[in-house]
Amino acid sequence: MGVLDTFRGLFKKEPKKEEKKEVKNVVDKAPADPVVDYIISQRNKGIGDDDIIATLLKHGHQDDDIKEAMKKADKAMGVEPMDTKELPEPTPNGTSKMPEGVEIIEPSKALAEIQNMVDDRVKEVQDDVAELAKWRSQVDADLQGLEAEVKDIKSMLKQRREEDQSRFQRYDQHLSEVKVELKAMQEVFQKGLPEFTKGIQELSRIVKKQK
Repeated sequence: MGVLDTFRGLFKKEPKKEEKKEVKNVVDKAPADPVVDYIISQRNKGIGDDDIIATLLKHGHQDDDIKEAMKKADKAMGVEPMDTKELPEPTPNGTSKMPEGVEIIEPSKALAEIQNMVDDRVKEVQDDVAELAKWRSQVDADLQGLEAEVKDIKSMLKQRREEDQSRFQRYDQHLSEVKVELKAMQEVFQKGLPEFTKGIQELSRIVKKQK
């Protein structure tokens, strides 16, 4: 290679790199599952899962398809997935057949059990009311006894007060009589004392003369 070729190589323009445009793959959404939509719509109407499963089985849907659809419906609705290991089998009249081990209570039996529960509760309430009435009777009797005792105490205090008043009145009367007697004696002494003193003086003179 000559010098000219070297210079040509230095000043040779490289071709522009084409910018790669990022291509976005647009993925169309998969079409909705009609079974899942049916389950969601029936749930929104308030229909239970057992009735929904029975209807789907009646229309020829397979157990595995129903299980998968139920899981998708649970996920779409944001609820906890139900246990779909054993789906109830449809009966000839279109209702669902419960799995083995699940006891179906007849309405009459359930009503009888409810009635028994209500009767037991009513009996408990009646027993409580009877106990309360008994307690109230005992309290009333105690109050009556207490009232009688208070009445007796009041009567005794009244009698004692009357006796004390009568005794004080007798004391006052006795003191009044003593005062009257003392006053009478004082008057007697006041009247007889001069004569008594005069008699003593006279007696004293007689004794002196005899000496």
